[in-house]
Amino acid sequence: MNTDKQYDAILVHVYWLSNIDGDVKLSTRSNLVAASAASLYLQGKVKNIVITGGKIWGKEYPSVARLMANELTNTFTIPQEHIFIKDIALNTSQEIDEFLKIAEKMNWQSLLDLASKKHFWTISKLYMNKGVKDKVEFVNMEDVLLKGNNDELIKRVKKLMYSKYEFNYILYELVIRLVLFIDPQYTLLGKIAGKERIKKTFAGLLPFLPMDEYQL
Repeated sequence: MNTDKQYDAILVHVYWLSNIDGDVKLSTRSNLVAASAASLYLQGKVKNIVITGGKIWGKEYPSVARLMANELTNTFTIPQEHIFIKDIALNTSQEIDEFLKIAEKMNWQSLLDLASKKHFWTISKLYMNKGVKDKVEFVNMEDVLLKGNNDELIKRVKKLMYSKYEFNYILYELVIRLVLFIDPQYTLLGKIAGKERIKKTFAGLLPFLPMDEYQL
């Protein structure tokens, strides 16, 4: 990311949901990524925010994109007209595809991709496999929030970074990165994700490997 540049749009990758006392909310990682997207917007670094994460718990639950958009407007007062939602993606590859479609339609030229730091082990590979890596620049949630002045967010980021959830997430991303060498277009992984991520789960694809929770 070029700190002296203003980007037309940023793709905000979504993560998991959580159900606290009966309310469906964003997981810790999703919540922190939303906070970092808001920070970049309020600093004037990006003009528009794009979220494409779908209904990962099934049709009866809200999409991650909708919940994240609500967080951006209600907590951070981001104007709704600068948030673009296409909540159909069930995996990272689909998130990227939908983002690029919106960018082409809107004729956006400067694009940014925002995610959790370890997620870029697979995100960068996906852009490369799609032949569009040169069209997008990257920035990670941890760098954005740790360089900010919100002590509570800094504390939460550090707690996540040194938790069992982060260790498990590292293992998860390493496995996906390896699979991408034999499934470069995410075809097989996408089908698996499409089946598993429409079920209510707190852990992602591997129930024995929890990578997130709502509160740490």
